[in-house]
Amino acid sequence: MLIFSRGSVNKGFTLLETLVVVMIMGIMAAIATPSWLRFVEDQRLLAAQSKIYRLMKQAQNKALRSKTTWQTSFREENGILQWSVHKAERGSFVPAGIVWNDSGFENIQIYNQKNDRNKCETTLDQSGDSCEENGPWRVRFNYLGHVNGSLGQITIVTKNNNQNQRCVYVSTLLGALRKGEKHESPNGSDKYCY
Repeated sequence: MLIFSRGSVNKGFTLLETLVVVMIMGIMAAIATPSWLRFVEDQRLLAAQSKIYRLMKQAQNKALRSKTTWQTSFREENGILQWSVHKAERGSFVPAGIVWNDSGFENIQIYNQKNDRNKCETTLDQSGDSCEENGPWRVRFNYLGHVNGSLGQITIVTKNNNQNQRCVYVSTLLGALRKGEKHESPNGSDKYCY
């Protein structure tokens, strides 16, 4: 049995022990932070991709229910991705006076650049001639829920990293929608997001 005198009992940690623990925690945080940030970025992209998919499905369902042509439109305004689901107007690419909604994803943008195969990754119908413009882009669905001859995809990235890509594309004239992600090798259309 050990007997300690009143003055010899240690209470707490030494400065050296505290510094070692703080240093270990700092190293662990430095290792984990990039992985955590990548995870958060991936989750934001997945959420934005799902929302874009739902918006396109919403326009398709409204076209079927109302037996009129509906469209989903996208644009970037002041660096913010915006969308609108609305009735299509004959002779107007995007009707004036529609309500544009912010996407709710501050760090997400449409990938409007050409890839290393000189192909545009975002190929939805666009009012301009070059994919490198800021839109607007649209997809239209007729009264049967079919697209009006315009297949394409919208590819999104985060503002600080265009290597991680997610896309939603109209894959058939019947209006079938699919989600995709970036691959290492291109598909038959020279697109990396499929």
